[in-house]
Amino acid sequence: MVSSIAIIFIVFAVTAGAMLPVQGVINSQLGKSLDNVILATLISFVVGGITLLVVFLYRSSGSLGISLLGLKEVPPMLYIGGVLGAIYVTAVAVLIPKVGVANTMIAVIFGQVLLSLLLDHYGILGVEVREIGWFRILGASLVLLGLVLVVKY
Repeated sequence: MVSSIAIIFIVFAVTAGAMLPVQGVINSQLGKSLDNVILATLISFVVGGITLLVVFLYRSSGSLGISLLGLKEVPPMLYIGGVLGAIYVTAVAVLIPKVGVANTMIAVIFGQVLLSLLLDHYGILGVEVREIGWFRILGASLVLLGLVLVVKY
């Protein structure tokens, strides 16, 4: 049985996921308005960075120095998340006008499910191992079927 806190986290995840197509459409339209999708992505990251900076400064009362000192201890590979985010945001902004919001997002979701299963199964990047079982394969297959149906119809 799923705990009530797990349900709250899942609802939070669904809500966060629901924001992604809106973000994609906005970034795509910004790229079209500027005639430059890379500049649109940069603006998105700058605005997001400023937002996070404000939240970080607000939440860091007194521990700001300790948090910043920890930066030198972080393995350099862990900074690649920003690069991956830039690739994702740019790709979505480019793809939405070409194939549509639904086609783009369902393809993104399938890619996320597929790689997530592999990351879980093999414990890649230090995540807890969660083996791929038949139900997880079935779930991924249903997402693939959804992709086929959304793209086809």
